[in-house]
Amino acid sequence: MKRYAMQVAAGAACLLVLSGTEACSKPFQVVVPSGFHGTVVINCSSVGTPSKPIAINEEGAGQGTCPPFESSIEVLRDGRHAHMQKAPMWDTALDGNTSTIRFVVQP
Repeated sequence: MKRYAMQVAAGAACLLVLSGTEACSKPFQVVVPSGFHGTVVINCSSVGTPSKPIAINEEGAGQGTCPPFESSIEVLRDGRHAHMQKAPMWDTALDGNTSTIRFVVQP
């Protein structure tokens, strides 16, 4: 229930801040390599509306533009949805912007 409430809150924030933009309707996409499972760490080089999916390397690392707030993440492996073990951890910098996102992809 708590996770659902967070997603609803993030969705409401999206509607208030970005009303009518494409960013509100599409989840944040992360693409992992074929057969990948394990820990993913995304370093946010900037914060904003991601224009493309973040590609993760074989070691589970990736870098790119991250959403400014916690939002839904769609993990793709071999063009299909891959499941996370539990909710992602969103780390923030001192300025409150997203700095790192961590989660575990199931086999």
